[in-house]
Amino acid sequence: MRLADVASGRFAGGGFDYLTYYIPEGMDADIGSGVVVSLRGRPVFGYIVGLPDSAGVGCDSLRPILEVVGEGSI
Repeated sequence: MRLADVASGRFAGGGFDYLTYYIPEGMDADIGSGVVVSLRGRPVFGYIVGLPDSAGVGCDSLRPILEVVGEGSI
């Protein structure tokens, strides 16, 4: 399973932080890609800022990236 650290200003009271999601099989996403993820049941835009080898939590609790909406570097 490929993992991605996704940063969005909505994660941490106006500052940037990141949450770890998994990249679904067949999805082309890399560092700098703009993505849509679910946060508290709502879609949120963010950028992939890292591709960790493992997550700090069990993989069963990770949510998928919903959509890749752009690529670039941050």
